[in-house]
Amino acid sequence: VAEICRPLRNDPLAQQAIAQAARRSGNAEEAVERLGQLARQTPRDASVLNNYGNALIDAGRTNEAVEVLRQAFSIDDGKPEIWLNLGRAHSQLEEFDNALSAFDRAIALN
Repeated sequence: VAEICRPLRNDPLAQQAIAQAARRSGNAEEAVERLGQLARQTPRDASVLNNYGNALIDAGRTNEAVEVLRQAFSIDDGKPEIWLNLGRAHSQLEEFDNALSAFDRAIALN
């Protein structure tokens, strides 16, 4: 299996899929590690940053998630999923005015 997966190490889409599978199976820290590495390799990819922020939320690293998600929407503020995740992060931090603003933006874009 390791030999089969070796070419996928340098494939960003494959790495995102592996990280998302880890996150969905409850291994948020593995997802954070993989997506963090991918975010460092592709710092201008809003989708990668959004997925990284989402994994950070799941790992309980919500303050870090807010920063990453802000970076994502500074690249592409037209993706409702980024705003939705930012609202989720602010909600977990009990920053409800910020959460409401982010959710409103997500709805407006959807």
